[in-house]
Amino acid sequence: MRAHIDTSIVFLLLILALLGGTFYYVYLQVRGDAISDMASRGEQIPFLLIIGDEGETPLLTQVLIYDTTTDRAAIFDVPGETGAVMTRLGRTDRIDELFRLEGTGPYLRQISELMSLDISIYLHWSRSDIETLVDFLGGLELFLGESIEDFETPDPVLLPAGNVRLEGPKALTHLSYERLDERPVDTGGRRQSFTEALIHAITRSIHLIQSDRGLQVLNETTRTNLDARALASLTEQLSRVDIDRVIRQRIIGTYRSVEVTGEPRLLLFPHFEGQWLRETVNQVSESLRSVEQIAGDRDVIVLQILNGTEVNGLARRTRELFQGLGIFDVREFGNAEHSTYRTTEIIDHRGDERMARRVAGVIRADRIRTEISDDPAQEIDVTIVLGQDFDGRYVRQ
Repeated sequence: MRAHIDTSIVFLLLILALLGGTFYYVYLQVRGDAISDMASRGEQIPFLLIIGDEGETPLLTQVLIYDTTTDRAAIFDVPGETGAVMTRLGRTDRIDELFRLEGTGPYLRQISELMSLDISIYLHWSRSDIETLVDFLGGLELFLGESIEDFETPDPVLLPAGNVRLEGPKALTHLSYERLDERPVDTGGRRQSFTEALIHAITRSIHLIQSDRGLQVLNETTRTNLDARALASLTEQLSRVDIDRVIRQRIIGTYRSVEVTGEPRLLLFPHFEGQWLRETVNQVSESLRSVEQIAGDRDVIVLQILNGTEVNGLARRTRELFQGLGIFDVREFGNAEHSTYRTTEIIDHRGDERMARRVAGVIRADRIRTEISDDPAQEIDVTIVLGQDFDGRYVRQ
């Protein structure tokens, strides 16, 4: 009798274990993940992209913000020479020194603080890993404005001009090659083009990525703080990005020479002690959420910006502010008819007060007037005339 009872108990335990295992398996299959949960709530997903080997200066550092309700995205390029006060290093230095010396975690937190943005996710690829991933995706489709032929480097560089598809090693060369005459804005644009091409490749190959082999390659090449399920979900979300409406932004500031460990370094310090950058992040975030059309069947407001003061370069700098927000196309900028405007004016050329107020809200202007042109070829929706009350970011009230 005792043996019979023991056997029954063992059999019952086996059944319970089998049922428990089955329920756990079903739970794993139906449970959500961090990315899917954010998407179900219609949230924006900000994350850090890094390409570079550990212990070295990264080739690319960018913050990508993806809106799960509109499928729009913004790419903020973070130049390595951005200056920041880093308590972990006990000095002011290039922001990418934190990655080189301390690794991904502290680097992510520093950039999150710089942008006043809650960034909790990172994707990091080493040089060899990004080559492998790009090859698996079938290469990156890029437009190169000019060819590059450099036989003076240890490994000769040969890149053709025009629309090209670059396999992993060539794509990495395009990203890392340093042109002596390249302006910082063009360098940042090249990095952003690389990221856009990578997103496009993910979209093009999403079914391949979602295969068993694809998920294996993705997990083997990508260093991240997401689990495998969340990484797959993030990749699936990226495949939905409206690549033609990606907002490109960069850190705008002033270069200053700073002595670091006894040597001078040229660092880029964001305008207005970073306040401009932080407010730009907020403006871009709002632009990504916007689903309404701005003017007719268009989703941009065409601007003319005129400098009505004696401050040199004011219209150009203001152009950079508006252009980077994604809903404005600054078609013209320059000087006004005179430089003695005391107040900033917003001139509506379409009779659309909502559109004019949207422009005014960016710089907190309150003087709006309507001046509709009879010219059917008029392209400008709104003109901004900057006055002496404009401090470079806002109109002083």
